[in-house]
Amino acid sequence: MTTTQLMKRGKNEADTLRLNGWGPGDILEGDEGHGPDRIKIVAMTEELFICRWDYGATGEFGKENRRTTLSCREWYKVGHEPVGTPGAHWRVRGDADPHGDRYNGERADLCQGDMTDDELANTVYLDPNIGNLTAAKERIRWLSRRLADATNTPATPVPEGLRQAIMQVRPLICNCSWNPDDHAADCPVKILDTALFAALEDAQGQSDETAADQPDHSCARVRYPGAVSSDSPEAAQSTQAEGINP
Repeated sequence: MTTTQLMKRGKNEADTLRLNGWGPGDILEGDEGHGPDRIKIVAMTEELFICRWDYGATGEFGKENRRTTLSCREWYKVGHEPVGTPGAHWRVRGDADPHGDRYNGERADLCQGDMTDDELANTVYLDPNIGNLTAAKERIRWLSRRLADATNTPATPVPEGLRQAIMQVRPLICNCSWNPDDHAADCPVKILDTALFAALEDAQGQSDETAADQPDHSCARVRYPGAVSSDSPEAAQSTQAEGINP
């Protein structure tokens, strides 16, 4: 919706949001004549919705409000932010961990660290004494940091991971099973090596297409006596005979 379109009004607040195509995460702006205010939609039910107000459009949204009405002004969508609660506000702000390295160790280092997460959750539910509550507090903080670390760790690209796996497997195949004097095109080890090398070339091609600025991971194929090229007719016939699709 642009500012030239009037807001559609439904039979209730949630219906108004749906008629205008608005939903959780959307940021709306409206002005009653004394300056714009903004709301961020958090959740919706059949009739009502929950939002956070940013009075004066300062960029700071307050606590959740469950009694907001939309009929008092014209609203326009001005942005969208994913709806979610951060694990820690200090992490979002970029501040240092207020607990230092307290929760950077292992699970066993925590209070009641001999319990699994499920066991501790059940124990706290059945007996919420101060000791169990303290252990639960520590476990939640520890898990929050582990989750943040795992989320922020860049994943290894699939083509690069495939390349590494192939480069580890091929020497084992060639060194352990290949008879260098065997020149037969249908040698099973040759066929497997040819298929692996074809997969390696394909992975390198995908990597070049999706990350042209990455370091060159190409490698020269080691030529063994009797080895056939991956694009040779012999290799194609051999792989077809063995049911291998290189």
